Amino acid sequence: MNNNKAKQLIEDALTSLTESLENGQSDELKRYLQTMSKFHQYSLRNVMLIALQKPDATHVAGFHTWKKLGRYVKKGESGIVIIAPLVYKKETVEEDDNRSNVTEINGFKGVYVFDISQTDGDNLPEFASVQGDPSRYLEKLDNFISANGITCLLYTSPS
Repeated sequence: MNNNKAKQLIEDALTSLTESLENGQSDELKRYLQTMSKFHQYSLRNVMLIALQKPDATHVAGFHTWKKLGRYVKKGESGIVIIAPLVYKKETVEEDDNRSNVTEINGFKGVYVFDISQTDGDNLPEFASVQGDPSRYLEKLDNFISANGITCLLYTSPS
């Protein structure tokens, strides 16, 4: 998929979302927000591209990233196109002969990513889970906040 087609997909998605919101329908917005919550490292445009092409995607990464994680893309799977920046490192020399590297974005290109459902291989490591009743720590947290003079607009003491 070329850049123009990807840009058109994004424009169509934004138009559809705008029309839905103007008609008082928020289901499409909810769907985009749910998708965005799964892909915190992707831009809104890339999340929209992912949602349009594979709405049920949960873990998305590039071919080589999956390979590093001990997984491989299944034969015959179609990639999900997203837009990636073309980043170049440029060395600069200042007056006092100090050299520093500056990164510049010189355009964008379409790249393919794959959802975990399109891969096979090693299981991904799971995040640690918290168990128990956290309310038993509320009093300790309240005492800590009070003792350290911390003020927070969102926090209200239960006392």
